[in-house]
Amino acid sequence: MGERYGQLPMQAKTKIQSNVAQELAKAAAVPHAIMQQTYDYFVSQTPKDSGNARASTRLIKNTIEANYAYASELDAGSSKQSPKGMTTPALKKMQSLLDIEVKKIK
Repeated sequence: MGERYGQLPMQAKTKIQSNVAQELAKAAAVPHAIMQQTYDYFVSQTPKDSGNARASTRLIKNTIEANYAYASELDAGSSKQSPKGMTTPALKKMQSLLDIEVKKIK
């Protein structure tokens, strides 16, 4: 079993840093449209070799699930295609989307 970003199952083979998991858990409260855009960005930041990582990443109930064993390595920047990983850039993207929504409300 790979990793679930936002909600890590107890039997996960690999783990991501707990502060990242906590931040992603907050995403559950994010409106679905923003989470969809964040997911799309996350996938676009996922390195592509065979396509398995991108194809194995899903958005399920506002939770980004990267269901492959080497998700932590890619997220730690092991690929030259995505040296900052996927989570940090995706969280920044989500924050900018949220900021835009807040400005619309004001």
